[in-house]
Amino acid sequence: MTAARLPLIALLALTLPLTAAEQSIGEGTLDADQGALDLREGFYHFSGNVKFRYPGGMDLDCDDLRIRLIPGTDQIDRLIASNKVVMTFTEVASTNTTSSIRSGATNRVYAALAVYSGTNDFVTLTGTPAFGQPWVERTEGSFKADVITFDRANDKLDAKGHFRMVIKPTALPKGATDLNRPASKP
Repeated sequence: MTAARLPLIALLALTLPLTAAEQSIGEGTLDADQGALDLREGFYHFSGNVKFRYPGGMDLDCDDLRIRLIPGTDQIDRLIASNKVVMTFTEVASTNTTSSIRSGATNRVYAALAVYSGTNDFVTLTGTPAFGQPWVERTEGSFKADVITFDRANDKLDAKGHFRMVIKPTALPKGATDLNRPASKP
């Protein structure tokens, strides 16, 4: 098994909802059966049992990971994780006091293919007929679609094709599911 250390910015791009300001740069590890690094061209390729661990940030497991940097920089042009992609991350505390999202919650993303584009700061998740749809599990519930795109720069999500969301009752405001209460008077 090959262990590699590379610019963590490349792998941190997959920490979907976490902004750079919310992440503390530390030491992560990447293990794989094989690794090829072309430092001159800015291309990294890891294959076979790829496991990236960034304590307190995220874990990424997949069969194949390819990273291409913008020439002459340490910025990501494209990052592609494929075959049995599983990303696990913990959300940081929110400053939004009205948010029902729980800080410290563990979130998991499953996909056949996860592609990060550094040009527009998008992460796109897709599935395959054998794998099925990509899906996201959160404390509040889960959702899936044929294609899920996270626009990280604008904090937006787009889900296309056969979208389905499951919302846990604990995620709803208190009383939201009380159908027997009398209607409020005008």
